[in-house]
Amino acid sequence: MTGDEGIEQFVVRGIDVVVENSRADIATADVIARLDEALGLIEAVQPWRLRHLRRDLRYIWVVRFACRGAYFPDEQACMTELTFLNRRDITAAPVASSIIHEGMHARVDRMGVRREGRDRAREERLCRRAELAFG
Repeated sequence: MTGDEGIEQFVVRGIDVVVENSRADIATADVIARLDEALGLIEAVQPWRLRHLRRDLRYIWVVRFACRGAYFPDEQACMTELTFLNRRDITAAPVASSIIHEGMHARVDRMGVRREGRDRAREERLCRRAELAFG
């Protein structure tokens, strides 16, 4: 991805991060700082979750998207939405919770649970419980 206009790569708290910044009014440095803040919060409150993220994800993808977060199993990537990360009226806690939620999808995937025939509602409840346990 290096060399593509608007795409930059970083490492934040031991996790590879790919930023596709399509917005001239958003500073990539601010987005990375917010991501670092959210991952730092995870590290402080539930350090084992950050270790799981490092192990279960290939990278975090920051891009303009229709939802705050998603997990892409084929890429083993957690997507965090660009403008969601950029908003300063939202604290780092909801960002961290979203990353934890998507990270749980990655965890289930890495544990070898087959995608076809998976109980999606049960998986969503598991992810939501992880968010709630985070606080």
